[in-house]
Amino acid sequence: MVSLHGVQLATHLISSFYGDLCSKVCECLLRRGTLTLAQIIRFTELSRENVINCLRVLIHQNCVQAFAIQQEGAFGEAPRIITQYMALFDNMIHKMRAPKFMQIVSEELGKDCLGIFQGLIQHGRLSINQIIDRNEQTADIKGIIESAQTEEVESVVLRRYGREAYRIFRLLSKAGRFLESDKISDTTFVEKKDTIKILYKLWKDDYLHMEKVMTSGAKQSLFLLWRVNKEPLREHVLDEMYHAALNLRLRIAHEQDKGKEILQLPREKLVGELEKRYKLLGKVRVILESSLMNLDEAIMLFHDF
Repeated sequence: MVSLHGVQLATHLISSFYGDLCSKVCECLLRRGTLTLAQIIRFTELSRENVINCLRVLIHQNCVQAFAIQQEGAFGEAPRIITQYMALFDNMIHKMRAPKFMQIVSEELGKDCLGIFQGLIQHGRLSINQIIDRNEQTADIKGIIESAQTEEVESVVLRRYGREAYRIFRLLSKAGRFLESDKISDTTFVEKKDTIKILYKLWKDDYLHMEKVMTSGAKQSLFLLWRVNKEPLREHVLDEMYHAALNLRLRIAHEQDKGKEILQLPREKLVGELEKRYKLLGKVRVILESSLMNLDEAIMLFHDF
């Protein structure tokens, strides 16, 4: 099941490339799963013609897959063939990577190949193979990927929560088991009261799993045990990345809309204050798109593997 922010990012991408109607059909399929044509029409409240046209575009662009199933007929009736439609979330997310791929093609193969590549992206029927060749002989690819994922999560913790939280999280991540609060404090050299605050913050934000253990006996004591559950955490971090990517794309669209009057001016009219604003818009766009490309590298690391 695709996460909420994953759905929002995918539908925004489809809207940017193919319009709001196609985006509405995609959102319906992503949220509700595989559907028939009649169900899509009912849930989207679009006309039959609009839905059919959207499905044609999305199938051509490898964002939706159509397949036939046989449904048993009523008593005495022959089985019926029904066509169903399924959203291809992975292919929708690949749309975000088009600028990166075009840059690589332009740098490595030249402008002629870039033109062909742009045509393939625009008109569909472009299959994007996995970036990393898994036919390695000696390298432990799975181990390398897991290590890279762990490092990425640790870097997020460092940026968001600070150096002490990073040491605590790294300890728990490497331990791979439950550790008690005092043990964590003693090992990381973080004050106990600060350790508890950090642990609760990481737990509240779904970066840690906590269990409470009450000792039996004459004097009962409550212990808090903490650990990193890597698989749920990776899904959580990936969803946060989807959210961040969506926000960046929305910001890019906002900046473009805000500066469209300046961007449409002839070059000779861009003088004085207008020239300054034009250059500022360019710098902002470069920063935002660079941030989006860097974020997408992290998304590929978690989503594609």
